Amino acid sequence: MKSLKEVDWGKAPEGATHYNEYCICPWLKETPASYFAEDKGVWFRYSPDPSYYENHFNNAVKRPREWDGEGVPPIGTVCEYKCPEAKEWKKCEIVAHYFENAVAVDVSDCTAVCLLLGLFRPIKTPEQIAAEERLHAIDYMNDLLLGWGVEKRMLAVLYDAGYRKTEVKK
Repeated sequence: MKSLKEVDWGKAPEGATHYNEYCICPWLKETPASYFAEDKGVWFRYSPDPSYYENHFNNAVKRPREWDGEGVPPIGTVCEYKCPEAKEWKKCEIVAHYFENAVAVDVSDCTAVCLLLGLFRPIKTPEQIAAEERLHAIDYMNDLLLGWGVEKRMLAVLYDAGYRKTEVKK
């Protein structure tokens, strides 16, 4: 049976909560109990009798829940942890829980770390990084023009139109 790591959830149809490689239609949805027919591209509901399908779910790999940054990340979550030695955020994968702590493997050098609550965070999406860069650039422009009476929303319009600081070559 495939492990949680071997299932490519990026290929899962929308709504899939389980994967069972031994089923003809391996993608499953818990509510309502359904299976996904890839050849037709639609979900089909199982019979109302749970004895008909419960074995499909009992032997399936459950999709990991998305971690929102609150509490301990679920096992299998790839996130970032605050590395005390380097004083930077590094990529890791949660491999176990120990009370309220998470045991993780550092992705870059394969070392194990035990993380206390609050020392890890979700990895930022490219959209979140771009939004932070945008806000930082607008704040920087606002600081340069302090006292000129320019509103931040005007600076945001300039930024969104493509205006950027250029480096002067000497």
